[in-house]
Amino acid sequence: MSEFEAFKKTLSCLELLTRRGYFLHGSQIGDIEQLTPRQACDLSRKEENNLCAVYAVRAVQVPIVRALMAGRGTTSWRGNDDYLSVTGNRTFAPGWVYVLPGDTFEKHGQEWVSFRPVRPIMTVPVTPTALRVLVERGTLHLQIPIPAPW
Repeated sequence: MSEFEAFKKTLSCLELLTRRGYFLHGSQIGDIEQLTPRQACDLSRKEENNLCAVYAVRAVQVPIVRALMAGRGTTSWRGNDDYLSVTGNRTFAPGWVYVLPGDTFEKHGQEWVSFRPVRPIMTVPVTPTALRVLVERGTLHLQIPIPAPW
């Protein structure tokens, strides 16, 4: 089975877990045993985007893209649970999506946050091939420098 086909199956599993109440968090760091609240720094200055918390979501494309974004760069995000548009100057590298139990998360504005440390129940490795799967499904639009990361 190709990496592309394998990730389609992984994506279906992640979507099933979110429907069952789990949250997802993407990172370039692959050996996190416990996510601890950290001060967010968002230029929007919205209170919900600048809390000292663990941020997580149920929309699979957001943590996947966050997990794959390597190094520094500018990024603009637009979207909702069904569609995400990312523009900017970024490079992409393999990363990890953490599956988190939902019992400590609470809604603050548009964000889901936990003010307590959270232990992942599962860590899922992702590669830039995941971007291609999301683009082909129509749930992700990338405006990035060519060549595309896959």
